Amino acid sequence: MDHNNVFKFFNRLFFVIFKLIIYFGLMLGKSLIAFCVTALCLFNLSNADTRLPPMITVTGKGEVKQAPEQVVVTLGVELREKVLDDLVDKTDKASADIIYYLLNKDISAGDIQTSYFSIYPYYTSSGSEYGSTEVDFYTSTKTVTFTLRNISNYDNVMDGLYERGINRVNDITFKVEDVQEQRLQARKYAVGNATESAKLFAGELGVKLTGVYMINDQTYDDGAAPVPMAALKFAREAADSAGSSGPSIAGGEITISASVSVSFFIN
Repeated sequence: MDHNNVFKFFNRLFFVIFKLIIYFGLMLGKSLIAFCVTALCLFNLSNADTRLPPMITVTGKGEVKQAPEQVVVTLGVELREKVLDDLVDKTDKASADIIYYLLNKDISAGDIQTSYFSIYPYYTSSGSEYGSTEVDFYTSTKTVTFTLRNISNYDNVMDGLYERGINRVNDITFKVEDVQEQRLQARKYAVGNATESAKLFAGELGVKLTGVYMINDQTYDDGAAPVPMAALKFAREAADSAGSSGPSIAGGEITISASVSVSFFIN
């Protein structure tokens, strides 16, 4: 019987004895002081040696690289108007045009979402010491986030959106469609890496691995790779100036990573 099973056995035995003491103590009307002293002695006896057996704890890492299959884009319009009602009407129309265009590009309604909307008043700087209460103009921002499941259509879709008046691109993220399958493989690599490290340490220390005490998954990656907007702007301007007919974005590879912490018993 290994150390862990021995510890569990005595721990269970203690609780059985403790329950019997309570039962007979109450039934027979024994002195409360004698009962407490006996229970305390048994508790201390059961916990006299609760130290865990010798262990090695290691961290393993695994990675899977894959070309992205999807791109998620957040874009929209920013407008200014003197009259609030005019601003709201123009903002809503611009947003509706974007959504209608995306639907006609065979992007499903479930892949399109209004992600941000704001309206702010701007005041003239002149006035009282607390500033003016007269609105100079209003500004609005409304963005739409959509998923393009065929990256090769990116330039075609974006060109049409520019023609329809979008004047801001907030974010672009490349994604893998079935990231769970890739993450499972990365976890397998991570466990293998942890096992090899533990074997190496055990060999150097002259001990043997006898079992696993605990494994803790420390994976947080979501399989998405964001791209800085400055890099996209530079790439597009460079492609336009060179007269290139190639794509203006490059998905590269996405790294799906996993990390685990494993504690091994040693002997």
